[in-house]
Amino acid sequence: MNSRGPTNFELCFRAVRNRKLLVTVPALVLPVSSGFAPSKAQALYQQSARSTRSSSLQDAGDVERFARLPLLASIPKTVTPGYRKRVLWLAALKLTACAALSPVVTFALSQLFVASHIFDLIGDLFRRC
Repeated sequence: MNSRGPTNFELCFRAVRNRKLLVTVPALVLPVSSGFAPSKAQALYQQSARSTRSSSLQDAGDVERFARLPLLASIPKTVTPGYRKRVLWLAALKLTACAALSPVVTFALSQLFVASHIFDLIGDLFRRC
């Protein structure tokens, strides 16, 4: 065991390891959070909408869960051209909203990192070695 303390090389090695962590974590957090946040919000909204459904049978899945038997036949849902158009419009709206929200979230997180002085800490690590 070395009793005289860490050498300059050991300090730089620790700094490099910490620097990689400080650079990698924000680089992973920004895209992941800006991509998952809208989808998770939509999933939570759908789950809350599902939990407020009435107790009547709504679709084939409800019938199968209630009867505990496979469904042999059902009356198909009629889909009008207006409904198809509305579904496509909503999908385009969601895509546009997520594309517009992603840079906003990225900018907000970068401002958070600037405010928390993470980049100053990384600069100090570079100057030490």
